[in-house]
Amino acid sequence: MVPRNTTIDAKPGTYDLVVTKAGHLTYTITGVVVGDSDIDLKTSGKAYSTITLLAGDVNGNGTIDYEDSNVIYQLNNFNKSTSVSGVDINADINGDGVIDYDDVNIVYEPIHYNRSTTNCTVSFS
Repeated sequence: MVPRNTTIDAKPGTYDLVVTKAGHLTYTITGVVVGDSDIDLKTSGKAYSTITLLAGDVNGNGTIDYEDSNVIYQLNNFNKSTSVSGVDINADINGDGVIDYDDVNIVYEPIHYNRSTTNCTVSFS
């Protein structure tokens, strides 16, 4: 994980910048051309100047849907603390240490539900 406001040195070329976090959709910026001058994604004014990771991809298949809520509702996960052995810690979407209805509600929020990695892929150009 790279901390906020970090500078990354890269050789000149074309890259895809991929931002990941467990339980969230991957956000990809394609076609980032690195040359001799610095690139500041924050000041570009484009869709990627502020990256928001959509929460709820518990099973990691690239889509937030009912299958993710099913993982939360599994007997070994639901109403369990993340400190309990055998729970899927990705099911604790809000990170409060308990897998419960609050996490299910995040999956079904309109900004998250039925979204996929295609909703989180933008072109740098």
